[in-house]
Amino acid sequence: LTVRLRRNEVLLFTEDLADLLDAGMQLEPALRIMEERQQNAKLRAAAGSLRAQVREGVSFARALNRTSASFGDLYCNLVEAGELSGSLSQILRKQAEYLAAALELQNRIGSALIYPALLVGAIVLMLVVFVLFVIPRFVGLFTAMDSDMPAAFRMLLSARTFVERYWWLILGGGALAGAGIWSGLRNPAGKRWWHEAQLRIPLMGSILRLRIEAQITHTLGALVTNGLPLLKTLQLTNHANPNLYLRERFEDVVKAVEEGGSLSRALAKTGALPATSIDMITVGEQTGRLGPALTKISKREEKRLTTAMERLTQLIPPVIIVIMALAVLSVAYSIFTGIYESIGGLRTK
Repeated sequence: LTVRLRRNEVLLFTEDLADLLDAGMQLEPALRIMEERQQNAKLRAAAGSLRAQVREGVSFARALNRTSASFGDLYCNLVEAGELSGSLSQILRKQAEYLAAALELQNRIGSALIYPALLVGAIVLMLVVFVLFVIPRFVGLFTAMDSDMPAAFRMLLSARTFVERYWWLILGGGALAGAGIWSGLRNPAGKRWWHEAQLRIPLMGSILRLRIEAQITHTLGALVTNGLPLLKTLQLTNHANPNLYLRERFEDVVKAVEEGGSLSRALAKTGALPATSIDMITVGEQTGRLGPALTKISKREEKRLTTAMERLTQLIPPVIIVIMALAVLSVAYSIFTGIYESIGGLRTK
């Protein structure tokens, strides 16, 4: 049985299961209650499939991976880490928080983009009408007046003619380019390049990095606090890292710890975390409170992430409005320039 779940359904499933586990229930009875009482048919089917596999001795993480691809590798790997450390309910609770934060960010950005999207649609419609209907009339006007056509009009007319004659080439080239990009991103090297490029995108890159760092430090803190060996914790946490570029950097950390080095020294050598976080980890290692130190770091990163998301959602609408205003001014300028030059040509004659 393979169930396709939306993001909000994964969030609902995670919250319900975390609540039942926090109440003291074991995994199999909790899944049975969800199967019997869940109103959502897909979640009910997923809970039934998971319960059947768990009763057969399959690990919960593997059962999740088999039941629905919607859970994703990150989710399943963190669940595996929670099973090994005995902190499954904590991991699920934290996953629910991250899923809720991701949904909130998506909703914020969607709400912020409604008005700019309407503006973009209006501007695109205006440009289409201008190119298809207005320019030909002005061309006839300039021809009748025996006047030279303004440069802006000539450029737009050339673009219109090119699109009319070679639309098939544009569509074919776009399709080939899209297929090439899609194929390249499926390749490990291409995917790694894209993951590194994502971190360099202004604003969005810092938000993505903060989210991953908060996820990593919280998972490390929860697993270390629950008694899982540091090396195993690093391996599981890094395997759950969705960014291939950062995963490679953390692999160097795992190797250094495996060779007997300290976590703080390995992080400082690779630069996998900010310097302030490394300082707190150093203090945690010296005092024997590494788990709480990692948890504090994750909370600090979450606060920074929330602040960055709020700034992003506030910045998007005015930026798009400014871009649209520039587009409108450009079109208006070309129209009035053409009219002014044609009138000037008539006066000269």
